[in-house]
Amino acid sequence: YFRLTPITMVAATPEVRATARLLHIDIDLVLLVLACFRHADPYLAHAAPEVPTALIDACMSVWRCYGNDDPIQLSATAAQLHEYFK
Repeated sequence: YFRLTPITMVAATPEVRATARLLHIDIDLVLLVLACFRHADPYLAHAAPEVPTALIDACMSVWRCYGNDDPIQLSATAAQLHEYFK
């Protein structure tokens, strides 16, 4: 999420497609999660997407945990998770 801009959070973006492949999930789910994070991001303040409340709640929880973290630490955590899902 932090390496993309809102206009690049689309199915045609290579990083979005790669994330769907890595997690073995449909690209539409990746896009829904990105929309939830745009809603959680206080700098963007997008309206909540039409998704189950549980998904929004989960994304909000992740945002509270990592959203204001040090970008270097966040990148290191992402790299560890990437290795886990490979």
